[in-house]
This record gives sequence, structure tokens and C-alpha cells, in this order.
Amino acid sequence: MSLSQRLLPLLHGLRPPAHLGESALLGLLGGVGRLYGWHMVRRRSRYKADPVRSYRPRCPVISIGNITTGGTGKTPCSRWLAGYLQQQGIKTAIVSRGYGQQSKLPVTVVSDGKQIITPPPLAADEPTMLARALPGVAVLCGPNRKPVIEHAIEKLGCELILLDDAFQHLKAARDLNIVLLDAAHPLGNGQLLPGGVLREPASALQDADIILLSRAHDDEQAVRAEKMLRPHLQPNTPILRADHRATGWQPLTQGAPPHPPGKLLAFTGIGRPESFWHSLQCQGITPVATRSFADHHPFCAEDLAALQQQAQALGATALACTEKDAVKIDPAWYTLPLYQLQIEWHFLTSPAPLEAAVSTLLAKQRHKS
Repeated sequence: MSLSQRLLPLLHGLRPPAHLGESALLGLLGGVGRLYGWHMVRRRSRYKADPVRSYRPRCPVISIGNITTGGTGKTPCSRWLAGYLQQQGIKTAIVSRGYGQQSKLPVTVVSDGKQIITPPPLAADEPTMLARALPGVAVLCGPNRKPVIEHAIEKLGCELILLDDAFQHLKAARDLNIVLLDAAHPLGNGQLLPGGVLREPASALQDADIILLSRAHDDEQAVRAEKMLRPHLQPNTPILRADHRATGWQPLTQGAPPHPPGKLLAFTGIGRPESFWHSLQCQGITPVATRSFADHHPFCAEDLAALQQQAQALGATALACTEKDAVKIDPAWYTLPLYQLQIEWHFLTSPAPLEAAVSTLLAKQRHKS
């Protein structure tokens, strides 16, 4: 196990330091984090003091982001919200930085809302996953969001922009700030990068319009998280609870049975692999082995060959992964049946405050036009 893998539970607040060496290292990293936090506070203050610094698009913008590193469920949430906007008849574009994509274009159109234009590996995994799941919704990526947003509005006729992973992307103004946090450990160990998982101090949550607690299936954890977060929020900021629910299996191998066999090897390259293992347990499946790769790992034929070899050595007759992994895997790379677990965003409390905020935003836009 690498040093970074050993440190992750510490940074996420999952365990205390095991010995003096870990305490000293955490203290050193925490000192660097305090300097980084000071910089991030000043940065946010400058943008708030001078709104002209931020580019304001000609249509409503909703930001979905977080304040920590690692997976909090932004992709399932974006899928739900884009689908909801579609139901309201709003032509929507999801705009992402496209982390991990190979395309070097200033604007990469993953989907124009009619068809997939750019597949992986030129396109990143999460945008591809959203494009496949949301026919009718445009998905675009680029390092500078301004030309990407303008392309979505001017070339594709989009009426609303969903900015993915944009809470810290202050260069683009937004009309609604949605922030996702993990209910179990919403602020990790409370320290900033690199001594923790916070991207900026918790005071930044003052700018959140709605908080979504993901993986909030444990009531006790959710109540504890709400109490922890409330002092950092505006008095009337709604806190909603949600979870990711497995809805079934999709065989990716032609002719494979609809459900995986009892013995399988599970692998994934997502921010919180333990959430995938938990979903498998909820499906009544205990893999013979699990393999974790780095988030956004670019799978290749050699990876699948090694996974198959390990699976067969352990008596497994199939492989299982997430949707995010599956979009990067070529069917020619494997011979064992491969299954992806389908996950959906599910609200545990009423989504009415979020729906009302979106409705108010759309009403303001109609009044302007």
C-alpha cells in the first residue's frame, strides 16, 4: 500500500494518527494547508468584492460542486437535475472541465444533445457517462469554461447551463450554488489540502444556496453532519438528504445472463471505491476480491487481462465495475462476462426546496426575456 493510500483514511477523518510519525506528518501538512486556506479565502473575497471579475453568461447557470476532494456523488446528482430540467422543457447543457480527457481542444463537444460526438479517451469518463444517460442534453468540456458555455448557447441553442464541479470555479458567475457533502464525513478531518480533504475553508459554504448530503442513509450520521455544517451556512440554507441507490445490473457482454453469477471480481476507479463495495453488499453480492484504481483511471487492455487472470485464479466467472469505469473499457479487452452496476440519485428528504429554487430561477429568466 502506498503512502498516499495509507494517509487517505487520516485525511478523510476515518481514523486518528496511528503513531507519532503520522501525527508529525499530519501537523506538517496541516501547516501547509493553513497557508493554502488563507489564499483561498482571499481569492473568494476578491471575486465577491468585484463581481465584474466573473463572466456572466446570457442564460441561467446552476453550479453543482463540493468543498472536498473525492467522490460525493456529483455525477448522479447532475444526471438527476439535468433530467428534471428536461422534464420542464428546458434545453440544458452540462459543462465540465473534462478532467482526464485526452482532447486538447478549447471546446470538446461530448454530445450535442442528439448524438455522441466525442467518445473516450478523447472525452473524459464522467461527461461520457452523462452523455450516454441523457439523450437530449448537451455535454461539453474545456479547461476555460467561458468559450464552452458560449458554444453551448450560441451553437447548440441551450437555455440553461449546469456547471459541473464548479463551486471553486469563480471565473463563471452562477445563479444557484448547489454543494454536495458526504454525510458520513462532510468536512473530512477538518483540515485543508494537503493535510486534509478540504479544497477551501468551511466558511466558503456561506455562498452555498442548497446543501445536498449524499450517502445519507444513516439517520444518526446525517443529523450529526447537519449540526456540524449549520454554523458555516446562511441561516435559511436548506440541507437535503440523498443517497445513491443501485437499480440493477447491465451486462456488457453480449449473450451474458441479466444478473451476474455468485462469484465475481469487482474493480473500480472512482473517488470513493468503498461506496461501490457497499452497493454490491446491498445487492447481496460478496466479491471474491476487489481492486481499487485511482479516480478517473484510464483503463487499458493490460488492466483487463490482469483482472481476468486474478479472477480466474480465484474461481470467479465474471467481472463487475461501475458505469463510470465501463465507458472507458473496450469490449475487445475482456473475455469473462463484464457487468456494470446501475446507480441512481435518490432523495431521502423532499426535493421541494431544490425544485422551488430552480422554478424561481426559470421564472426570473422568463420575466427578463
